[in-house]
Amino acid sequence: MNIRYITSNQYLKIVIIFIVSYSMFIVPNELFEYAKNDTWICIIIAGFSAVLQILFYHSLTRKFEGKNVVEICEILLGKHIGRLIIFIFFTYFILSSAIVVRRVADFILLIIMPETPIETIILLFILVVLIGGKYGVVTLANSSDIFFNLLTFLFIIVSLLLIPKYEVNRILPAFESNINDIFKGTLSISFFSFLDLIALFMIYPYVKDIKKARKSLLIGASVAYLATLKLILACIMILGVETSERQSFATFALVKMTGQEQQIIRFEVLIAIIWLVSIFFKSVIYFYSAGRCLESIFRIKDYKKMLTPLAVVVYSLSLIISKNTLELDKWLIESGPIFSFSVTILIPLVMYLSYKLQFKKFNNIN
Repeated sequence: MNIRYITSNQYLKIVIIFIVSYSMFIVPNELFEYAKNDTWICIIIAGFSAVLQILFYHSLTRKFEGKNVVEICEILLGKHIGRLIIFIFFTYFILSSAIVVRRVADFILLIIMPETPIETIILLFILVVLIGGKYGVVTLANSSDIFFNLLTFLFIIVSLLLIPKYEVNRILPAFESNINDIFKGTLSISFFSFLDLIALFMIYPYVKDIKKARKSLLIGASVAYLATLKLILACIMILGVETSERQSFATFALVKMTGQEQQIIRFEVLIAIIWLVSIFFKSVIYFYSAGRCLESIFRIKDYKKMLTPLAVVVYSLSLIISKNTLELDKWLIESGPIFSFSVTILIPLVMYLSYKLQFKKFNNIN
């Protein structure tokens, strides 16, 4: 298989789109319920933990240049245990993909096309993601050059239009939440926006200048975290905590308010389309990651052969995973962080300990 590379600048853009895409509209209302006016503190803590997570992943992968996370897993943990762990990674990626697809379908059903059967929405979106997966990460990276500029432009426009609506007093009283509420809020936003950074390390080896890849990842995550912080502060200072708690898509409510007050016809639909394109990037990366896991497990020469069966699995999972948005949110808040933490933190930690125990064996690699 011919290896094609992406530039560090393209990787930077993918990182930003990957993180911001989900937090742009899908900010869990439980986050506001936990920390109230101190929700922004949760974002800051989650952002710093994401940076530490990136540094940890980099320290694990730097000795295995040209290898992605699942390939390193089999090298460190052996053939049998390694493949078992890779299957757990596969489960995580395919479940994450199904969750994202379902959230997209719920959003379209609730906001844009309420009369359309959810099965049709899911099918159409998965078909688009499947095509994106078939074209590969390099094509996705090339398209990010165009889309990122549009996303940045619209984000700036919306931010400027929202400035007159800010009411700083709504952020008060501050620092009244207890440690338990801050912890729950931090765990919630980490799960929705930062704990899945391991998927970005599936394409990490294909950055042309690997020395610049870490810098691109750190800068991208920092920018995305600041954008998320901006959105959360806007929700608090414009909508208020109580209103944000009641909104399934609080940030979209902000955009809709902006369009109505500025008399911009269907402005929120334009923003929704941009968001759908950005979430497409995230879905393709999940899809790609799941395909690479199967490639390692079954020793397939080309992961793309497995994408069509994966699309069928994701379609079925996205339909049965929950009855509605509220049920999905409840399941994600109660069970999601535990599973995600186990896969994205504990397993890499075991891999890192295995590397340290076999340090002499791997010390001369690259």
